Amino acid sequence: MLAGLAFYGIGAFAALFSANFEMLLTARIVSAVGSIGTQTILRDRFQGQQLAQIFSSVGIAVALSPAIGMAIGAVAVGLASYAGVFATLAALALLLFAWTSASLPETQPTSVKPVSFWDTAIMMIKEGRIWCSAFLVALFNLSLFGYDQLSPFQLEQLSHGSGEMGASGVLLSLGTLLGAMANRKLLQKGWEPERLVFVSCVLATAGGLLVALLGSSFMFIVPVAMVAFAFALAIPNILAPALKDYSDRLRTAGAIFGMKYYLLLGAGLWLSGLAQNLGAVLLASGLGALTITMLKPKSRAARQTGDTATRKPVRLYRELFR
Repeated sequence: MLAGLAFYGIGAFAALFSANFEMLLTARIVSAVGSIGTQTILRDRFQGQQLAQIFSSVGIAVALSPAIGMAIGAVAVGLASYAGVFATLAALALLLFAWTSASLPETQPTSVKPVSFWDTAIMMIKEGRIWCSAFLVALFNLSLFGYDQLSPFQLEQLSHGSGEMGASGVLLSLGTLLGAMANRKLLQKGWEPERLVFVSCVLATAGGLLVALLGSSFMFIVPVAMVAFAFALAIPNILAPALKDYSDRLRTAGAIFGMKYYLLLGAGLWLSGLAQNLGAVLLASGLGALTITMLKPKSRAARQTGDTATRKPVRLYRELFR
């Protein structure tokens, strides 16, 4: 975590003094190094449904971050243009580095058996369930990143400016916040993560369809809140059980899993840029996630024990509101 924060700060500082776009892009890539550490720390401390609830609590904070970030960014830009943004990020990295050094305890177990990176990578490449989880994370993230990527151009075509973009960001944050709160409540009531992911896929598909239908009107931003709600409902319940078969190598598996879904997300954003159609991107993401959820195989542990708790989502709709 400390190394990740250090790289983030270095990247923000380098972006502050970048002389061209290539240097700016490289600096932003450097800043992305530390994102996997948070998931590893959570998996060190929590397991099972408790881990899903913790991911949900983190999701509430994540839901608030776009609105807070946009507000701080607007102030920073007003004071010092784009340089103010990167100076703020560098200062934030320094603050978090000091806070983490002083307050975050080590979560790694005292006895950790070394494992081979390549052996783990080969295991995860061969396992279809891991690929399904990686695709699900990528598709749900594509829904939000695709909105960030394409909505400014769509709003511009509809003769709307930064004010409407800010309002859409607030609406997106509200949808994510409500989804994270609903996820936490439903988990406490005993809903299974698999059922929540299935419901999320249905909501994301419906939201994408409505965005496609309302694309010629400013009202298209309203169903995007439904997509954000689905994102917050799904992501904790995909991430929490994704690596339960790799408890002896969580850190290595977490890095490889993160690399998988980031590469898939990058490919999805490239295709989204080619399509230049927000409604089509959101609808395709929802339908893709729904299809994968219905076909996703059981975990190795469930197959070996004959666990019937992990049920096929094609049967979940019958008991969705039971």
